[in-house]
Amino acid sequence: MHPFLHRIEKYCLSNSLWIHLVLLLFFSYLLLITMMVESYANFLLVFGRLILLFAPPLLYAAFRENIRRGWPVLVRRVVWGVSFVAYPIFVLWQRSVLAPLLLQDHQLRPETFLHADFSWSYFLAIAVGILVTETAVLLSGDLLEKLRHQSFIRTWSVEKLVFGVVLAVAVLAGLLATVDIVERRDLGNLTDWPYLIWKFLSFSVQFAVIGSIYYAYYYVNKHWLIPSILRLKGAVFYLFALAGVILIFYPLFVAIIAWLPAVRELEIGAFFPYKSIFAEDKGTVPFVVMLLSVPVIVSSQWFRQHDRIDELEKEKLETELTLLKQQINPHFFFNTLNNLYALSIDHDRRTPEVVLQLSELMRYVIYKGREDWVSLKEEIQYIEDYIRLQQIRLHKQLDFEFIKEIEDNREKVPPLLFITFVENAFKHGIEPATSDCLLKMHLRTTGRSIQFRCVNSVHAETRTERGIGLSNLRRRLDLRFPGKYQLEVQKADGLFEATLKIESA
Repeated sequence: MHPFLHRIEKYCLSNSLWIHLVLLLFFSYLLLITMMVESYANFLLVFGRLILLFAPPLLYAAFRENIRRGWPVLVRRVVWGVSFVAYPIFVLWQRSVLAPLLLQDHQLRPETFLHADFSWSYFLAIAVGILVTETAVLLSGDLLEKLRHQSFIRTWSVEKLVFGVVLAVAVLAGLLATVDIVERRDLGNLTDWPYLIWKFLSFSVQFAVIGSIYYAYYYVNKHWLIPSILRLKGAVFYLFALAGVILIFYPLFVAIIAWLPAVRELEIGAFFPYKSIFAEDKGTVPFVVMLLSVPVIVSSQWFRQHDRIDELEKEKLETELTLLKQQINPHFFFNTLNNLYALSIDHDRRTPEVVLQLSELMRYVIYKGREDWVSLKEEIQYIEDYIRLQQIRLHKQLDFEFIKEIEDNREKVPPLLFITFVENAFKHGIEPATSDCLLKMHLRTTGRSIQFRCVNSVHAETRTERGIGLSNLRRRLDLRFPGKYQLEVQKADGLFEATLKIESA
C-alpha cells in the first residue's frame, strides 16, 4: 500500500473525527437538494459553515485520545457532555439567529424562504444525529468485542443467517397472504380462527419452500461454484457453470413452485398461470441471487480466514511468551544458586535465612511467573526481596536507593518485568567491582505510563549487553507492548544506565 494511503487508513482507524464530518457532509447534501441553488460552491460553503458551527464536538472527536490519556475522568465527562449535549441544545435554542448565518438569501432557490419549521427540524436533526453518532462510536468497539465472544454469534454463520432471513420473510409473506384472504372473502369478523391459523401456517410453509428453492442457488454457489470453480478456474468457467445450474435446474424448480396451492390460490403472477418453464422472470432472479451473493460469500470467507489467522498468530505469541518466561527461571536460579553456594562454602550463619528467602523468590517465579499480569505491589516486593538476598552475601559497601513514585500500586504489569535490570546490575556491575559500588533505581507511574530507571556502577571490562537477559526482555516487550515502549541503555563514566518507559494501552 502507498504510504499516503496507509496514513489515511491509520487515521481513519484511530480517529472518529471523520465520521462526524461525513455526518455534516450528509446534512450539507440534504440542505443542498431541498432548499439551495445546486452548485459545488454552495455545497462546500454550507459544509464549511456547519464545521464552524459545530466545532466543539468536532474538536473533542479530533483530540479524543489526548483527552482520554491526559484529563481526569470527571473533567473528561463534563467536557464530553458540554460538547455533545449542552452545545447542540444551545445551537437549537439559537436557531433563529444561526439559520440566516448558515444560509444567505442568494444561495436559496427563488421559491424557497427560511421559516421556523425548517430551522427547528433541521437543527434538531443535526443535534440528534451528532449525539447518536457519538454514542454509536463509543459503543461500537465494546459492542463488537462483546458480540465476538458470544457463542451464538460464533455458531451463526452467514449461511445460517441468510436462511433465517428466508424463513422470516416466508412467515411475513404468510401473514400478508392470510390478510389478503380475509379481505377477499369478507372475513372481517375474524370468527373462524382455526381456518385463519391453518391458512397462515399453510402459506408460511409454502413460501418457505419457495424461499428454500432460491436459497438452494445461494447454497450451491457458496459450497461448489465459488470454492471449486471460481477460485480454481476463474471467472469464465464460473459464469458458464452458473448459467448451466440455472438452465438445468430452474425449469424443475418452477414446476414445483407452480404446483403449490398457494400460487394458484393467490394467483402469483410470476408462476401462475403456468406459461413458461423459466417463469415470468426468465431465470433472472436466480442469476441475480447467485451473482449478488458472490461478494457476500467471498467477504465472509475472507473474514473467517482473517479471524483464523489472528487466532493462530495469538496462539503463536502466547507460546513464545511462555517460552521466554521459562527462559527467565533457569537464568534466575543459576545466579541465585551460585550466591547460595558461595555462602555455604564459607559456612556463613546466614545460609538458612538465604535458603528461606530463596524459596520465597522461587515461589513467586514459579507461580506468579505463569500469570499474564501481576500487581505493581507484588512486583516491587519481589525486587526488594531479591536485592535483600543479594546484599546478605556482599562484602562491599553498596550505595543503594530505590525511589518509588506510584499513583496506584494495584496497577498491572507483566511478571518479572524489571528484574532483568537488577540481575544485570549485580552480575555485571556490583559483583565484579573491586571497590564500593552503587545501585540507584527509580520507578514512576502516572496512569498514562510506567517508567523504570536503573543506574549501577559497572566494571570497566563489562560489555553493555550480555547474555540472554536484555535480549529476552526486548522480545517480551515487542510481544506484549508493540510500539508502546522505549528501552534505552547506555554506558558512560563507569555507570550503566537502563531506562524503560511503557505507555498505557
